[in-house]
Amino acid sequence: MIAIDEWSKIIWVSIDLMTAALILVSALTISRISRDFGRVQQQEINAVAVTKLYRTYNRYDNQTNLTPQDIITLIFETRGRPEIWVDTTAGSAVSFTQKWTPTSPSNMWDLTHITENVLPVTASYTSTIEKNANGEISRVEFRRD
Repeated sequence: MIAIDEWSKIIWVSIDLMTAALILVSALTISRISRDFGRVQQQEINAVAVTKLYRTYNRYDNQTNLTPQDIITLIFETRGRPEIWVDTTAGSAVSFTQKWTPTSPSNMWDLTHITENVLPVTASYTSTIEKNANGEISRVEFRRD
């Protein structure tokens, strides 16, 4: 037979075990909820990044009659990531003589150099976006019309 003193100890141990189980379940539930919130927040961040990328580059996807100012804007927005290739030869011959990449020399980034020596003010351009196998934009090409 179990003594009354032992019954009270058994009851207290069972209460302690139930309390520990309740705390453990609560901690796991809170952990799962916070993980779900983190996942939702990351999806929202990704959606904003995709929208920003679309807004930045959609205006250069197979567009015609672009001005040198459009090219200059993209050059200074991207700083060579992705690369910007510009055909400076008028007519049907394509010659990408000007390329802005992350390793371009510092004089390539000079606005005066670009406006006076590279892009004629009256020129117009047609743009295309080149993507790699993953669908990431590798460069934006501007062909002079």
